[in-house]
Amino acid sequence: VKIRMDQAAFRRDVLDNWQGKCAITGSSLAVEACHIISHAKQGKPSVENGIALAADLHHLFDNDDLNFMNNKVILSERAQQEERYKGLHNKFISQPKIPVKFINK
Repeated sequence: VKIRMDQAAFRRDVLDNWQGKCAITGSSLAVEACHIISHAKQGKPSVENGIALAADLHHLFDNDDLNFMNNKVILSERAQQEERYKGLHNKFISQPKIPVKFINK
């Protein structure tokens, strides 16, 4: 397991930026700090490159089943077929303290 030295600070800062809640659901349970541009793609460990997501939504984002456009959730067709997620499609996300920069994957 490769440990990135900046990961703890990134997690703390991103969760603080989103008030410790998932940007989509507003839940404070099982929330993770997610890189918008992944570390593997040279994404910076900065607040502007982070979003707080529930663990399952983080997984959907990493697998291209969830994206963001105009501060709305965009789900893949596959994710829209799932009862658990379909109501999230086109939902506005909450606003962080410091704006983040979304890209289309």
